[in-house]
Amino acid sequence: LEFRRVLFRSSLQVKASMPTDQAKKFKATGSMRLTELVVAGVHLGEVEANLEYTAGVLELTSLKSDLGDPTSPGTIRGSGRLELDPPGKLRADLVVERVPIASLAALEKGRLQGSFSGKLNLRGRADKLGIETLQADGKIASDKLVINGVSLEQVSSSIKLDKGVLRLPDLRLRSGGTPIAAAGELRLQDY
Repeated sequence: LEFRRVLFRSSLQVKASMPTDQAKKFKATGSMRLTELVVAGVHLGEVEANLEYTAGVLELTSLKSDLGDPTSPGTIRGSGRLELDPPGKLRADLVVERVPIASLAALEKGRLQGSFSGKLNLRGRADKLGIETLQADGKIASDKLVINGVSLEQVSSSIKLDKGVLRLPDLRLRSGGTPIAAAGELRLQDY
């Protein structure tokens, strides 16, 4: 498996069973706690999930993590599925709440302010994780964002990620009281 720039420390509590002559029938259930997780330069707080591993497939439920300032973090909650043996599909269904936008971009401090919330559905290949191979769709919204000193209110859009390109096809916002409708795309670098 190829994981690009994923660093973590973890603890696991697992109950496992496997017939000695049939390794493919390995089963495990339990919980995991990652005390430090960095994915593509984004630092997540403690990550917790319940897990079940059966027939080469890892299912994560009750997934939760904090993201951003430890005194007032945003949250990520959801579930996921990862086909490991043989390597196959990856899926994650996430709800994000009050995630600080500055925690997702490596810009000078103060250039991005505010937070966003929404629902995201991620899909990809378990054997090749990277921004170029992930697909995502969902909806995001923010009461207020400040980008390079420009204040944006009531920001919302559906989002689509495919082949490293993030699209905002129906962006709606207000700036200085003026409603704005737009569409945009951003090419993301593979970390």
